[in-house]
Amino acid sequence: MEHCVITWTTLRKSWRGLFKKPMLTICFWAQAQGVQGEYNAGQSAEVEVEADWDQYMMFAAQERYPHLVAAWDALCQQLLDDGWDLVTKEEMDNWWTYAFRRLT
Repeated sequence: MEHCVITWTTLRKSWRGLFKKPMLTICFWAQAQGVQGEYNAGQSAEVEVEADWDQYMMFAAQERYPHLVAAWDALCQQLLDDGWDLVTKEEMDNWWTYAFRRLT
């Protein structure tokens, strides 16, 4: 049995000007654990967001960052297409930390 959880990582940080918030290029990825150890089971498209994006995600993800939610959703669909089953979406720290599992 393999398990994975969706998380995110910063790929790049860029500055838009002296008085503006920096921008981050991030992606979601599926941090998996199997018999061979830890590996990346899938990755979303890269998305650009404001550096403090995670402060808004619990309340306004769809309205403020629809492109981010779409990238995350595409990764979830990729995992399902690859044979992963959704374990839970309850009791996770953040809305994007869905857990999956699959038989090997």
